[in-house]
Amino acid sequence: MTLHRAPSTDVEAARAARSVLAAPARASLHLATPTQAQEPATAPLSLAGVSLVDDGGRPHLLVPTDHVLVAAAREGLGVRLWLAEAAPGELLPGGVEAARLDLHGTLALADVEAHGDQVTLRLEVATVVLHRSAGSVPVDVSTFSAPDLALNAGHLARCCAHANASHGDLLREAVGRLVGRPEARMIAASLTSMDADGAVVAWIDHEGAHERRVPFVLPAEGPEDLGPLLRDALGLALH
Repeated sequence: MTLHRAPSTDVEAARAARSVLAAPARASLHLATPTQAQEPATAPLSLAGVSLVDDGGRPHLLVPTDHVLVAAAREGLGVRLWLAEAAPGELLPGGVEAARLDLHGTLALADVEAHGDQVTLRLEVATVVLHRSAGSVPVDVSTFSAPDLALNAGHLARCCAHANASHGDLLREAVGRLVGRPEARMIAASLTSMDADGAVVAWIDHEGAHERRVPFVLPAEGPEDLGPLLRDALGLALH
């Protein structure tokens, strides 16, 4: 369905759209022919071996050198990229219904030469549509790409997931020191949420489950600040 409403410059809608791009649970990509500029092909392309990267609101795709998308990028073909925050019927934390994002644009080679067995492609976004239970909203592309939307919920959740998956033992040790629990009594620890001002840590010890907010020494202004501020707050050497 083609929407004819003027794109919205509402920052909250743009932030919600960027959140989907930062941490999608599902993705579907279709090539569009010149006569289908705003309509998907009959079947989505295989995304096996393809990685999506959010480069400040500019979607990049890391694809195998022999993928059909490489030829599509050389020809400047149009694509439609569908992203969803969660699986069908699944709710986000807090019972929030997941949003979907519909991006239209053309593919281009971000790097002329391949790096190993992969090529980086750039999606030049022409239209952005955010789909939520309340309805669909076309989002202004410039508003969607604004640098100050980088610290969105999706990016922050992905940072927490990375810390928990890659640094679980360090987190358990650091949280134990933070809350004054001997390491031997700490069963598990994790980051449950994070924002520009701090993080919430949860831990399980022999007395049960607990949670505490840990403030940063100063607010994060961008994604690059999160790592140093979190390390400082927890006394960790996370990478």
